[in-house]
Amino acid sequence: MLKRLAIKQIIEHIQNEKTFSAITPDNAFTIIINEYVPYICTAIHNGGNLRPRLRTLINLNKMERWQEEDPLTGLFISSLPIQIICNDSRYEYDLNKAPNECVYDIIWDKKVWSKTITQDEMAKSQYKHNQFYQVLEALIHKLTQKYKQCLLYDIHSYNYKLRQYPIAPLFNIGTKNLNKNKYRLFINNWFNELDKIKIPHVKNLTTKNTIFSGNGYLVKHISTKFTNVLVLPTEIKKVYLDEISGDEYPNIINILTDRLKEAIVNNTLFFTNQVTSLKLTKKHQLLSSSLDTAVVTVDETINNIYKKIDLLDFINPTNAEAEKRKFFKSHFRYNPHFTYPFLNVSTKELKKQLYQVNIEAIKDIDIRNLYRDVIEEYVSQLDLISARGTKMFLYNSLKHYGEPGEKDTLNASYLMHCLEIPHNDSHLEIVDANEVAKYFQNECQRYQLDYKIQLVKNMAAQASFSPAQKKIKIKKDAQFTKRFALGLSHHEVGVHAVTTFNAQFQPLKVLQTGLPGNTTTQEGLALMSEFLSGYLDVERLQEVALRVIAVHHMVNHYDFSETFLYLIDNHNISHEKAFTITLRVYRGGGFTKDYVYLKGLREVINIYKRNKNHFNYLLTGKTSGHYLPLLEELVQRSILKQPKIITHTFRYPKKPNAILEYVINGLA
Repeated sequence: MLKRLAIKQIIEHIQNEKTFSAITPDNAFTIIINEYVPYICTAIHNGGNLRPRLRTLINLNKMERWQEEDPLTGLFISSLPIQIICNDSRYEYDLNKAPNECVYDIIWDKKVWSKTITQDEMAKSQYKHNQFYQVLEALIHKLTQKYKQCLLYDIHSYNYKLRQYPIAPLFNIGTKNLNKNKYRLFINNWFNELDKIKIPHVKNLTTKNTIFSGNGYLVKHISTKFTNVLVLPTEIKKVYLDEISGDEYPNIINILTDRLKEAIVNNTLFFTNQVTSLKLTKKHQLLSSSLDTAVVTVDETINNIYKKIDLLDFINPTNAEAEKRKFFKSHFRYNPHFTYPFLNVSTKELKKQLYQVNIEAIKDIDIRNLYRDVIEEYVSQLDLISARGTKMFLYNSLKHYGEPGEKDTLNASYLMHCLEIPHNDSHLEIVDANEVAKYFQNECQRYQLDYKIQLVKNMAAQASFSPAQKKIKIKKDAQFTKRFALGLSHHEVGVHAVTTFNAQFQPLKVLQTGLPGNTTTQEGLALMSEFLSGYLDVERLQEVALRVIAVHHMVNHYDFSETFLYLIDNHNISHEKAFTITLRVYRGGGFTKDYVYLKGLREVINIYKRNKNHFNYLLTGKTSGHYLPLLEELVQRSILKQPKIITHTFRYPKKPNAILEYVINGLA
């Protein structure tokens, strides 16, 4: 929350090393300090405000002024811990001009004022100019005192359509007034970081001194007054908006903001470890460790809207057993007609509430993007729920989960051609649901989890965990081999229940409701847990493969009976197993989720092989491999906590069967 602080108070806060967010009493500029790090980001031409008296004297209309300002440059630095963003127009006073030159009369061949402004008005503008530099100098003094040296990223933008430059780089660094003998290494590194940035359909040409040479007052004044500060004046081509119409391009703005955050942090880490008194091992230590209040508000709001929704509870048929009897009695010719639990929520109203959440208030671009994705994910789930039993359900399922690709179907076919590995153990006996419940209870006791285990009649799955109810459900009439049941306990308790428990200790509730794509990663982790427990076998992998095959068959417009018979005729499985697999795939009207188990296993194995330490970040809650870099960043910034419980099989994996390991490594 922005406080209104006088310049004297701002400087006192800086001197006392307080973190704060403030705006000056006259709205001239905003300063945010979330962490005292060895770099500052400024956007001195971001604003377009004029004080009331000058609005009556200005000779230029709003669009003419806007075209020569640097709109959105403040947004580009909004993820960084120290920002100074100017709200006043450069036509009131230009912070990149010396105090006696900061108020224009004529600029870019245009007369600025309808009549000459008074000395009194000019003095007011110069006073605001002076106040800005008082604050900036106090901040630089604090940082150089603390770290010996610091960086200042001076971010601007420029018109390329209106100016029609023969060469128009995406990024231009002005180096004329920099101490190149002292700072050449870091100037070049900044150039390289900018040069690496890729934006779809935008050519990245990065240059030095092509459009502007860095001859502004800010770089000259600060470089002269502070010899231990590297200022990096950086111009961005206005590819993120239309200079003529003013239309903004949100996707490019989003990408630019994200890539600039990464470039600034990477360059600062290099600078910090070379020349400051601070030595860091992780670049994320250069970002804020405090949780933005806007993030907390957004997170809480979304959780309150969505916490009562459990997708599987709404799409599991209530009449599965009755329809199964009809199907078997018809000799597999009858296509079941499933009914579903009463929908006691308005999906339309929930979607409306989700879209009204103000995610734009979140400063950090990566966290903002995460919550944007979260809202779309939850809306997609609501579309699925509202379409139960209709033809639209399959369409929404394809939109939400996708469908098996060529790699998925090839992996499934590969597994179906694998021979079962003989087991010389006592785990092949058949156990009923009551015995399975005991295994699950033992696993809960291992982790000291107080979750209820319930035997349920109508279930498509043999066992499932409901995070919302904190309840593990087991199909009442199911019978398993002891091996499968023990593996399933590591699947449901060791991953689904453990990650739900871990999520409760996170400051962000989105880890409880689930990140986008969490189903794929969660099921991959759960299968990986089975594998590392020593209870996974080829038969279990083939069951997962059959789900991929069934989804592929269903998507290609075969009905329930045809898919069931296809599984029987081509894969020699029991009627019971074929019905269970087909039911899982056809519930709701065509549920493609089941193909992601195999995809998730492949994804998780790859993460595990790359870095076992990174792997544990996936246990912080209902996470997704897609967001693993962000999870790592947020844990390292102390915004998220390390997982409270590490799954036993991940901590103490059993030596896998060599043949089974060979089979799994053969997945494409």
